[in-house]
Amino acid sequence: GYASEHILLDQNQTVDGFGLIRLNKKTKRAIIECWPHHQAPDTGTQHKDWPVKIDLSPK
Repeated sequence: GYASEHILLDQNQTVDGFGLIRLNKKTKRAIIECWPHHQAPDTGTQHKDWPVKIDLSPK
């Protein structure tokens, strides 16, 4: 679901930046990344609690 309005307006609950999704066909995994605007994905540090890894293989 979507974040409620009070969370979106609370600067302590949201962060600015950009996201990347990296897909690996061999391992059938997705890595979802969340980066601050001022960080470079090859040398920087992601937001707290990121990245998120997801197994996409069929169960």
